[in-house]
Amino acid sequence: MFFWIDFLAGWAGGIASLIVGHPLETIKVRQQTYNTTLLRTVRQTFKCEGIFGFYKGIFLPIFTYGPSNSLFFGVYANALILIGNLDHASCISSGTSRDIYIAEKYQPVAFTL
Repeated sequence: MFFWIDFLAGWAGGIASLIVGHPLETIKVRQQTYNTTLLRTVRQTFKCEGIFGFYKGIFLPIFTYGPSNSLFFGVYANALILIGNLDHASCISSGTSRDIYIAEKYQPVAFTL
């Protein structure tokens, strides 16, 4: 049986990590570009652009990182269920090392399609 919840969890996890990590990446890039300190970069960004200045350029990554993380989670969990003949509730906790290894090998196949 195919489970969509793993794909949704991957999508939500990807978006959440992007919302947390993107402002840090923006600050890092601005520090490197303008050769300033962390505090000065944060102040200037907030003063000139407000809170949305930290999220500049997040539009495209939301539509790319969410789906790729969704594939990562969904393919792994569903492959583990198919290989180990497990139900969804026990797929992660009772998979053998061999099953986990094989399930990880399905992920690159999904990304190339």
